[in-house]
Parts: sequence; C-alpha cells; structure tokens
Amino acid sequence: MKAALILSTDIETSPYAQYYIDILTTQGIEYDIIGWNKHYPIKHEESNFYFYDLISLELQPSYRKLIDCYFYSRFVIKHLKSAHYDYIIVFTIVNAVFLSTYLKHNFDGKFVFDIRDYSPVLKFFKSRVKFLINHSSINCISSKGFETWLPDGKYTISHNIRSFFLKSLYPIKPFNRSCVKVLSIGGLRDISESERLLHDLGNKDTFTLVFSGDGVAKVPLENYAKMNNISNVLFTGRYNKNDEPMIVYDSDFINILLPVDINGTSLMSNRFYLSILHHKHMIVNAESYQAKYVRKYNLGVVVESGDNVCDKIIEYMNLFDAVSFNNGCEECLREIEQDAGLFEISVINALSLH
Repeated sequence: MKAALILSTDIETSPYAQYYIDILTTQGIEYDIIGWNKHYPIKHEESNFYFYDLISLELQPSYRKLIDCYFYSRFVIKHLKSAHYDYIIVFTIVNAVFLSTYLKHNFDGKFVFDIRDYSPVLKFFKSRVKFLINHSSINCISSKGFETWLPDGKYTISHNIRSFFLKSLYPIKPFNRSCVKVLSIGGLRDISESERLLHDLGNKDTFTLVFSGDGVAKVPLENYAKMNNISNVLFTGRYNKNDEPMIVYDSDFINILLPVDINGTSLMSNRFYLSILHHKHMIVNAESYQAKYVRKYNLGVVVESGDNVCDKIIEYMNLFDAVSFNNGCEECLREIEQDAGLFEISVINALSLH
C-alpha cells in the first residue's frame, strides 16, 4: 500500500503532516509528500518528496492567489496520474476544492480531508466542501470550534501536536514577579491584537515583551514600538526549532490574543499547546474557542474586548494558585491525549480498508 500527502505549502510550515507520517510509519505504509514551495525554492534530497516551485506572495490579491492554487492543483494531478497511490491525505480547504473532481473520480472514499483553518473561499464553495465531506473516508479538523462554520458532518479532532510530545516532560519555571516575560512565539501575522499588547504592557516596569519569530506583522510591530518609544520589548526574529523549548522556558506568559474574526475565534493555536506542555500561563481573547479550555482548566488570563491586558495579568497573578494551575494543565493534556488516540484509531481503520 502507498499513500500520498498533499500539502498546501512546504514541509517546514506543515507540521501537521507529521501526525500522519507517524501513523503511516508505524503501520509500515509507504508514502510520498507532494507540496508547494510558495515562499522560496527549497531543494529536497528525499526521494519521496515532490515539490512545486512557484513564489506566491502572502500580500498579493486573492484572485492571484487562487490562480496560483489552480496551477498547483494541475501539478498535483499530473503527479498523481504518473504514480500509483491507494490512499490520499489532502490538507486545507483550498487545496481540496481544486482537487475535488479528481478525488471524486479516482479516490472516492479513499482520502482524508484535513481542514487546518478557515478559508474565505468557503463562502463561494460551500457546496463543494460539503461534497468533499460526503466523499472522504475521514474529515479531520484541528479545532472543534470549526464546526460553527463548516457544513454538518462527522469530524475527527486532529490537534496541532504530535502524540509523541504529549508524553514529554519539561521543567516548570516559577513566576518571577519582578520581571514578568510575555512571549509571542512563531508566525507573527496579526497586527491589531499585538499592538494592543504593546499598548497595554509597553514601558510597564515589571514586564518584558518578547516576540520570537517572523511574519508579515514583524516590521509593523517593530515600527509601532519605535514610534511609541516602547523600551521593554525585544524582537528576536527567526529561531531554530531546537531552541524553542528554551525560549518558552524563559517566559512566564504566552500571548495568544487573536483577531476577533471567524478564524481567530474558532481555531486552536500552536501556542496553546506550547503553553500546556510547558505549563505556561496563556493570554487569550474571551471570544476565542481556546477561552473555553482556559476557563475550564484554569490555564491563564481571559481578556474581554474592553479590558486592559496589564490589569488582567496583575489580577491573575494576585489570585494565582499553583496547585490548581498545574492540575489544570495535566487534566487538559489528558483530554487532548484522548482525542489524539481517537484520531490515530480513525486513520488506522480507514487505511486498513484499502
């Protein structure tokens, strides 16, 4: 048996592919990875990697992005026709929509539809997405919050974390109340909520703001900090993935404030899982789906739209109970681990039918 994983970007920015690779490897199933180097050309030495090289700028008009997606889908179909696969795993709504007709005719009931986040194309292709949901063998979503905007259907939760890491033990660093570090880590894409954080915590004596990572928001945020003479902020840029545990360890809070829009209020951020694994207090919007977990397990600060973030953090620290917090992290991890087990069983069962 042989499977193909069809990414919507390059392998480095598709960590969720590894969740399936882990299962395919343990089941002894051969696989190829088909992807798109849309940001810059990357040379891969692996014989089972097939990547399309076409630069697609993040800030270009939507119609131009869709044209690029169409040409990528032609590349994928051409490769699928030249090789033999028994099973397909296709990621993201846009990717699946452009491949839907081919999947229906050639892999009906023999593909996973994995939905990682919201896509604006859903407004125009809702019937096509429903079509895909009806013809796949499994529909996976990275957050149960997605069910609020997806068509009715049966969905399996595929959390943004490998099962392997759920068993990892990381050292717990106690609060340093005289110097509280608030970390924003990973892709820096949102400007408005990060500016809110800078505004509310900027030049506060006991706080240090750290932005580790890169993205379209990095330069605007640097400019905002400079224009407002904010001195307690550091922008450390891209980092080596192996250094991530130490960067997180050195922090006290992890910022997960997101835009109050359909995607930001329904997703589960990678930072959420980093916070849980490392027992770090998180800062989330009250409107976000993640706030349900934070409230249920007492995991950090929930910020309403009119709140001052600094005041909410200080209030949280004054009422902080270490035993309740650490127990909450462990209980939340157990729930995620149960979901991960169900996801693995669902994928294995689907593969065993083919």
